[in-house]
Amino acid sequence: MEPPPTAGKISRLRAAVAMGRSAQRVRKGFSDRRVPAKNPAVRRLFKRSLLFLLLMVAGYLFWPRVPSLGAFRPHGIAALECEAFENAQARRPSAVLVSCYRIFQEEFRLPPIAAAEASWNASKAMQLFLDSADNADRERALPYLEKNFEILRRETKATFAPAVVARLQLHRWMLAVDRGRQAQLSAAISEILAMLYGGSASDYEAASNAFAKADRLLASKNPAEARQAAASAWRRLAEALQAARNHP
Repeated sequence: MEPPPTAGKISRLRAAVAMGRSAQRVRKGFSDRRVPAKNPAVRRLFKRSLLFLLLMVAGYLFWPRVPSLGAFRPHGIAALECEAFENAQARRPSAVLVSCYRIFQEEFRLPPIAAAEASWNASKAMQLFLDSADNADRERALPYLEKNFEILRRETKATFAPAVVARLQLHRWMLAVDRGRQAQLSAAISEILAMLYGGSASDYEAASNAFAKADRLLASKNPAEARQAAASAWRRLAEALQAARNHP
């Protein structure tokens, strides 16, 4: 005959029973939480919401676009361009990337993936240029500028030479930060515009003068006046392009 359980043994048995009941309640709680997921109506709602989200993403990525270097809105692109340079000067790379993406996707109408690729190269070029101590070091930005213009040419079906335009653009940036050579800015910008849009450099004299003014103001960190000058420059460029279309 077994001896009667001691008080300690009884306490241990009670504790074990209590723990077992607690574990059952926990399991039941988790089971109850899974009930809504088993509800057919909830599953249907979840699937419909997911399908709608996927359709929205697919529509954004694959919606037909017509990329164009002349599709810009003067005030819109001027604000974004100045914003990108201001953020680059302030060493805010993420903000530069966002501003560049909006330029390529909203103003030049590039597909999202191409716009993301172009914006990464453009923002990288800006950062390398501004982080360099002299013109020799600033050459590090050139490969990224070339890649950026290659994407623009490919997507817009333009005919300019990316390597040539990239070199001119780097030269433009160098002139803008060198007060002793800023007088050459207008001529350099005229060459860039003629390469990008066709025609002769003289066709873009008014726009180039305005762009040169905006570049000088950006270099001197005068953002408010720079934005006004940039808006005027892009407006004058739009007018020059419209005049060329009216009188081919």
